[in-house]
Amino acid sequence: MERGKWVSEEGDEVSVHLLNVMFDLMDAGVQEEFINLIAFIKQLLGTDTVIIALVQCVVLFTPARTPDGYRSRVSSIQDKYISLLKHYLEAHHDWDVAFTIHSKLLTAVHDIKAYTVGIERRCIGATSRR
Repeated sequence: MERGKWVSEEGDEVSVHLLNVMFDLMDAGVQEEFINLIAFIKQLLGTDTVIIALVQCVVLFTPARTPDGYRSRVSSIQDKYISLLKHYLEAHHDWDVAFTIHSKLLTAVHDIKAYTVGIERRCIGATSRR
């Protein structure tokens, strides 16, 4: 893939210009961070749609912003998806490889969360300065 180009699921090219428009409030460093994070995650996930779906479920069922009354239930659901991901990886890879991929994926999920919290703070700061 050429630098400055992304390819969508349908095979269409998406220019970095479009990504820049999405982040017009952000500086170039933030955009580069985002692109690097997504590229790293894409490299980890590969093309295995089961892994992609399981990681999406782990991200979706994060208890961080869940109301107090539902937090333990959402956390329990997330734990089940984390366990399913671990077992799926172990069924398709050596244990050592599965362990390494699993830990890298969970770290990537953490990085996504930290990144989005950082972006949210920057956006709030950028809009409050206007």
